[in-house]
Amino acid sequence: MTTVGVPRSRRTLPRTPGGELTLEPPPEPERIVPAGVLARLLPMVMLAGSVGFIAVLGPQNPTSWLFGGMFAISTLGMVLSGAGGRGGA
Repeated sequence: MTTVGVPRSRRTLPRTPGGELTLEPPPEPERIVPAGVLARLLPMVMLAGSVGFIAVLGPQNPTSWLFGGMFAISTLGMVLSGAGGRGGA
């Protein structure tokens, strides 16, 4: 294979604007709204759901402990990272 060079004419660049630029101040940050009651209760409901998951499938079943444990760990991770009530990042 070969490369074929194509000659092109030079482009002329546009002129840069002269004078001063007027800048507007940045917008004010929005006020943070505190989390509602439902957002505060949701992690507790999820933890109760993980315990219920173990109870429904039976405590002798290792699958119930596996999925219930993953459910609880993900809930605790959400609560500890702060994504539970503040909209997440």
